[in-house]
Amino acid sequence: MKTPTRSHGMATIALAFATVLLLAVPALADAKRPMALMIMVDGMRADAVETGEMPNLKTVMDGTWASGYYTAWSLDGGVVDSTSLRKTIPSSGPNHASIATGVTPQKHGVTSNDNTGSGNFATYPTWLKRVVDANPGASTLFAYTWANDADMGPADGVTFLAGTDEGNATAVSSRLAAADAPDATMFFIDGPDAAGHEHGFFPMSAEYKAALATADGYIGQCLAAITGRATFAQEDWLVIVTSDHGGYRNMHGQVTYGRQADTVPIAISGRKVAPGRIPGIPHNYDVAASALAHFGVSASGLDAVRRDQSTGVDAARALSDGLVAYLPFDTSATANAAPGSSIAPTSGGSVAITGGGVIGSYCDFPSGTGHYVKLDGTDSASISYEGGKCLAVTLWMKIARPVNGDPAIVANKKWTGAAKGVLLFGGYNKLNEHCSLSGYNSSVGLHMSDGGSHTINNRLDLGPFDYEDNASTWMFFAFTRNADGVITLYQGRSDGTLDWISGEFSGFSLESGYPFYIGNDATGNYSKPFIGGIDDFGLWTRSLTHDEIRRIYESGRAGTALGGLLAAGPATATWTGAVSSDP
Repeated sequence: MKTPTRSHGMATIALAFATVLLLAVPALADAKRPMALMIMVDGMRADAVETGEMPNLKTVMDGTWASGYYTAWSLDGGVVDSTSLRKTIPSSGPNHASIATGVTPQKHGVTSNDNTGSGNFATYPTWLKRVVDANPGASTLFAYTWANDADMGPADGVTFLAGTDEGNATAVSSRLAAADAPDATMFFIDGPDAAGHEHGFFPMSAEYKAALATADGYIGQCLAAITGRATFAQEDWLVIVTSDHGGYRNMHGQVTYGRQADTVPIAISGRKVAPGRIPGIPHNYDVAASALAHFGVSASGLDAVRRDQSTGVDAARALSDGLVAYLPFDTSATANAAPGSSIAPTSGGSVAITGGGVIGSYCDFPSGTGHYVKLDGTDSASISYEGGKCLAVTLWMKIARPVNGDPAIVANKKWTGAAKGVLLFGGYNKLNEHCSLSGYNSSVGLHMSDGGSHTINNRLDLGPFDYEDNASTWMFFAFTRNADGVITLYQGRSDGTLDWISGEFSGFSLESGYPFYIGNDATGNYSKPFIGGIDDFGLWTRSLTHDEIRRIYESGRAGTALGGLLAAGPATATWTGAVSSDP
């Protein structure tokens, strides 16, 4: 939880600026005047962008906020490196400083919310200060609500404005609409963070969503002020929106192990931006490099990497492309596989098809060990996964409570940290190296390992995602790994909210030597069994895009199975029901 605003030198000033000089950037006579607005929304998860509360931000994300503008975007953005400073990140202090300066805590020195006053902002000033230093006469404005942001100033040529979110939104939009508007502006909004701490970031509380909507209204005010300028057509604006961190339940700084607070949105919109998805996991502090480049200022010596010129567009593909196993679990005698697939699902133990699935019937896994569905032929030696590492899995699941241990839900690995492969599991019990929560056994996580020692450097864990309240509630889950190396875990909830967490893991490998199992790990006899139901399961040897995942989820909520979405109906393969031998 952060403290309210305090006064700091130039921070509390009147809005009547005596004189504001226009930016003195060397340019051709017919060049448009460069101007920029960077907005940081504190505590905004990447999945918050698509809740419906943020239509103005969506126009920035898709480049429709103004004609002739294009956006480079990411829904997998990351906070400052959470490896070497894992105990202090993701917190506001380090990330506010990094977004503003373009360097990591190793350089600016802010490692927590408590030591912002010790930041090395003389050596590593804000990007606003760098613009002023490179272009004498430039005018800049930094409006903030959280008191500690004042520690990044005062700085000659940068006007610091402290106030409430609402007051700052009025002041900033007024300044942006004025003929003598600042050339470069930063506007840090605090409301969603405060609501998340009090009422919950994930699952997204009504209060958190309301705070997102309010923040989006402030974004809209600023956009309207910019596009309403009499000189807008003669100006070259760069509009940037990002966040410092996400959150889980009512916290974020200590939620590091499963990266629940690490995934944030990034949008960089301008006339000269290359539109499309930013590959990999760009960092929130990278936006400083694009802002400086917009004004022709060098980013040499910064950690920020310019991301607005290296985008891509995901090629449109049929949903059936790469689908190698599809099990709707609608009858006890057959299971569907992709056309031409050699996948042979076999059952172990007493799994049974029963009515009451999210769509038709489902596969029921009873208590006791040795129950599974094995997808023979899905090991990496039998089929080719794109790039050797790309895959996607989607399914609907309900799980019995209480959960005993960490049951394996979908896996091609043994449930041990020293085994290669990937495993979706229940009962997520670690939030960081030192912190567990009561109620941890009511959540789902994704685990993978490079086969090395059982340490944080040899594995990636994403989660937790909480179960919904009722044991009979069907929840959607998906995970995918794309060609950029981004691994994403999704949860679709009954209220229509699709949440996700992303991470990168260079050691990820599918070469476990095992095929995929449903309802168990790769031994088929894990001692902490999954007890519950699985429905409408799909496995691809390629990644699925965010839009494809959403399409499958929303169609399932509407009662349309994955099979109904496929361009070509899947072939039918025999499911004998025989117990397969343990590998």
